[in-house]
Amino acid sequence: MSDLGQLLAETEVAVERRRSGATPSAGILAGTVRRVRRRRAVRNSVQSVGGVALVGVLGATAWLGTHRADRDPIPAVSPTQSPTPTASPTPTPPAAAPVHVGEPLPLADGLVGSSTAGWMLVTDNQTRVGTDPYDAPADAYRNRLVIVSPSGERYPALETSVRTGLNVFWWTAGQPLVLATTTNYLEDRPVDVIGQLDLRTGDLQPWPDFPLSAMWIGGTPDGTTVWAVPQTDFSELPERAVPAPRNVLGPQMRMSTWGAEFHLLVREADGAQRDLGAIDDSAYATSLSPDGRWVSATGPDGRLELVDLRSGEASPVSTVPTDRTCAVGGWSGPHELLLSCGTPADLLSFDATHPATPARLLATSEHPVVGATPLPDGRVVLGVITQEPPCDGAGDPAVLADGVISPLTGQWGPYDHSYGFQRGGGSVIADLNGCYVGHGKAGRQRTISTDVTTGAVTELSTLEGEPATEGWEHVLMGFTVGQ
Repeated sequence: MSDLGQLLAETEVAVERRRSGATPSAGILAGTVRRVRRRRAVRNSVQSVGGVALVGVLGATAWLGTHRADRDPIPAVSPTQSPTPTASPTPTPPAAAPVHVGEPLPLADGLVGSSTAGWMLVTDNQTRVGTDPYDAPADAYRNRLVIVSPSGERYPALETSVRTGLNVFWWTAGQPLVLATTTNYLEDRPVDVIGQLDLRTGDLQPWPDFPLSAMWIGGTPDGTTVWAVPQTDFSELPERAVPAPRNVLGPQMRMSTWGAEFHLLVREADGAQRDLGAIDDSAYATSLSPDGRWVSATGPDGRLELVDLRSGEASPVSTVPTDRTCAVGGWSGPHELLLSCGTPADLLSFDATHPATPARLLATSEHPVVGATPLPDGRVVLGVITQEPPCDGAGDPAVLADGVISPLTGQWGPYDHSYGFQRGGGSVIADLNGCYVGHGKAGRQRTISTDVTTGAVTELSTLEGEPATEGWEHVLMGFTVGQ
């Protein structure tokens, strides 16, 4: 939920109480305003730095949205497999100098190496207790990258400057290297640098040949990552503007909204890169299969297609129903794409290795589903979309087994909804109440872990009311679940 949304929601509750004759608690509005100010101060501890970052993002959005690339006419498509594009490998350039992101903090011997799927990394933005956000010294703020166990224990790993941006994309649990981006906001024109961050040293090894504008699709435990790259001329970039943020592509974020042609890029663990040609997600969102071999996409004729990342070959899926709207709902197996078709939704599974084979009906859901991912025991975790627009981009986690969908929300509060979740190990990590439809009854904003077998809930952090420790208040944001 945004700061303004939180303010309006709590004000709405206060007004409702007043109308009903109940006396609102003293200072409810003032208290909310103070919390909003503190959160803004944490995110933008130096107003000039925050302004530079904001101008950059807004500039990029406007720029990508108004400089549309001239496209060739869409060729006719036969019902057979698309011609195999010529993958364009990029030679690996000399290594760039490492970027020092932060100072490593002492960790117990073997802690990182013993972590397994379901452990997490999260940024902890800290403020000294009693800080006035409008008159605060530089040492009143600090940022840390924290390792979190599945049961919620926190282990600070790195401390960074508040003027250094850090965003984690992918982490294979048990490994000291993390795929991340960093930004130095003290520079006149901050540049987003991506590469492997070493938790042992605090140094990030950049990928100097990597497109600055690439947007994340997914990764695999062996180090392969998959991206969508806008084909734009960055020499026209306005002053102080930066390329689009590397948001995760999927139901909530589509490349088709940026008004530019994109190419599919595969980067191997050894640094080799392959351009697999144009990719579109206007009708069917991009999603990487659990086995790391396939990506879903929209073909030139608007139909669903599956791209083989090894060969670059795009195969249309000819058996998708045409009598209702279908959307990518995730994956029900290592290479079985799940489509959510109609409302109520038929959940149809397509074998990517045989795209012309008729789909299997796995279940029928009252609501559309997104974010499906298979569990080792054959069950499937998926998100059930129960909220109205604009909060329908993600769903509440549930488990599909033997044709039955069982929600994992039984031990949540009655007004709690997730707006995106990640699976790791035997749990799903969900951010609750980041978006709601304005009914004024949203629960607390917090991040929780829910066991996919027992439904047991562990609270990992809360946006308001996080306990202060050793004179510091905490705001934990951006959990990345190790795979």
